[in-house]
Amino acid sequence: MAIDYGKFTTPELLEALEWAGRYPHPDLIRACLARRDKITPGLLKMLAADVPDESPPPDPRWYRNVHAGLFLIALREPDALAIMAEIYRDPEREELTDWFDCELPGYGPMIIPWATELLDDATIDEEVYRSYAAELLGGIACSYPDERDRIVEILRARLPKLRDDGTLVLTGKEGKQPNLTWSAIILTLADLKDTSSRRIGIALYSADLVDEQLIGDAKYYLDAFDSDQRPALGRNRPYDIFQAYERLHDADALVAELTELKSTMGEEAFRQEMKARFGKAERGSARKHMH
Repeated sequence: MAIDYGKFTTPELLEALEWAGRYPHPDLIRACLARRDKITPGLLKMLAADVPDESPPPDPRWYRNVHAGLFLIALREPDALAIMAEIYRDPEREELTDWFDCELPGYGPMIIPWATELLDDATIDEEVYRSYAAELLGGIACSYPDERDRIVEILRARLPKLRDDGTLVLTGKEGKQPNLTWSAIILTLADLKDTSSRRIGIALYSADLVDEQLIGDAKYYLDAFDSDQRPALGRNRPYDIFQAYERLHDADALVAELTELKSTMGEEAFRQEMKARFGKAERGSARKHMH
């Protein structure tokens, strides 16, 4: 018999969501959304809660943080961004970020300051989070054209300057190894067709400061200026939490398929398969699916 979640009290809805497992029932989702003002404080508390130790999770409550985060994104709840900032800086909660990466663009332009702070935070894992912040900003610029110039300026300002002779102005430890943040920024700017940043991108390649495993070789980078490629996180549509759960379901199926392929193919064959499927740079979802 169908459960009438509309008759649940707010605490009962939160408890049902906490025990819902990987995919909440659509009727539970609708009932929670209809109770926005009353349920938001409980969702904020749930998002901030410690993640259960078990992983992969035998306890359905492992997903409570995930559900809370997705609902708060759907509601565009500003108070959730401070908690998200803590999650993205906490190695103990790294697994949660995989669930939120593709959904945070649902906040729209209000997430620009949040992403900029993440981009500038040199204390966190550069590859996973700071490069992600560049991609997130690129996605917002693509989905909200009025924000493009603002975001392009933010990204350009995080790149090194050029001397008159075309060489890079580097300080401190810069120039010792490929810079993953700069790599993500130049490709995002290429996706946004910002030709004024191209000279800096070429100079970074010439100085061996680009992570080609992350964004591809110089030809791939230059081709991005002329292609119809969009930033990996660009979405020109309203956020829909039901579609978010569909994306998670599709991602689960893809991960299962890739895991099986990796177990049956050699390392080089699997790498070539990933390139064939997701492009030379293995960006976006492919980069985070298989560590």
